[in-house]
This record gives sequence, structure tokens and C-alpha cells, in this order.
Amino acid sequence: MTLNKLLVLVLVFSICSCSARRARTWEALADEAADEFKPDEALSYLENAIEITPHNSRLHYKKSTLLQETNKFEQALESINTAIKYTNSINLEYLMKAEILYDLGMIDSSLFYHNLSILNAENAEIAFEGRAKTYLQINEIDLAMADFDKAIFINPEYLRTYFSRGEFLYNAREDYNGAIRDFSVIIDNSIKLVNRELFLSSIYAFRGLCYYEIGNVESACKDWHLASNLGFEDVNNLIDKNCK
Repeated sequence: MTLNKLLVLVLVFSICSCSARRARTWEALADEAADEFKPDEALSYLENAIEITPHNSRLHYKKSTLLQETNKFEQALESINTAIKYTNSINLEYLMKAEILYDLGMIDSSLFYHNLSILNAENAEIAFEGRAKTYLQINEIDLAMADFDKAIFINPEYLRTYFSRGEFLYNAREDYNGAIRDFSVIIDNSIKLVNRELFLSSIYAFRGLCYYEIGNVESACKDWHLASNLGFEDVNNLIDKNCK
């Protein structure tokens, strides 16, 4: 190799390394903004990172997540399709696409991608939970329950499924005792929750409703007071009406 060719290779490598570092910096800023619940700022940082490394599937996946969280579902679908195009190993991309299609009301397509995600995802419990909620949209109650159960069997520490199943048991099955058990699992393990107080307040509110439905007004009022103390103001009318 001639000296000139060697110098060119060194220069190209230096430029690529510098670009990659700049992209990672923008990505880190985006992650920080997302953690602080600043989606628009996070999206701006991600756009900068994508401009530098446009074939990075991870960046497009993160962008689709933020777009979904801000209800920009059409743009989110475009981003997740780009992520799938550039990825070498499908992990959660099919699941994200399934969730976005669900948000767009495309239930059959959502089920299709939930099935693919179950076959491909490392975190199958998330895929089963997502498919269960999709089954509920087409009134496949038994299939939904089976998927909730599978998600919890695969990963009993995945607390989000207990909330989804508890909500399902309350609304679709009127199994209030079952819902109480699921909500109680979340409360007992609440130290693991992200944004703990906000999520926990809604769990207390829901569990209070379950207690009320089975006639245990004392426990219902206790939970509603806990929810109110954590900032869930919607329960105050229930407290005024039912609690001494």
C-alpha cells in the first residue's frame, strides 16, 4: 500500500470515528431529554444523530418510540419501518410496529406483527401483553386472558402486565378479587417502578374501585386516600361521597 493510500485511509477512519462520536453524543442527549419527559427536545437531538448516521436502526427505533408517545402515529410507523429496514437482528422492532398499528386502529396488521414479535423478540412477555390488548379490541376475551397469563408466566417481575391484566379482570370479567390480587402485586413491588408516585397513585385508585365493588368500603376509602395523597385528584369525589 502506498503512503498516499494509507494517509487517505487514516483520514477516512478519523472522519468516521469523529462522526460516530458526534452521533453518540446527540443520542445520549436525546436519552437524557427523554428520561426528563421532554420528547420534542429528544426528537430534535435524535434528528441530529440520524443526520450523521442515517443507517443506524437503533436511532430510528428510538425516534419511533418518541413519536408514538406523542401520538404522531403515522410518523412513528415510518420511523419503525426504517429501523426494520436497517437492522441486522430483529428484537423489539416488530413489537413496536405492532403497537403503532394498534394505535392506528389497524388491528389485523397489529396482530400479525405481534405474532412475528413473539417469534423474534427476546422479551416475549412484552409481546404477549401487547397481543392480549389487541385481542381485546376484537372481543377475543379468552385469547386475551391466555396471553396475559403467558406474559406473567414468562416474566413474573414484569409489572406492567399485572396492571393490564388487573384492568382487564375489572372491566371485562368483573373479577374484582382477581384484579385486587394483580394490583396488589404492583403495590408490593412498587420500589421497582419508574415514575413511582404517579403510577402508584393510579394503582391505588383502581384497587379502591375493586374493593368498593365487593363491598369493602373501608379498604376502598383507604386506597382512595392514598391515591389522593399521591396526587390522583379524580378520587376526591369518591372520597367525599363514600368515605367518612
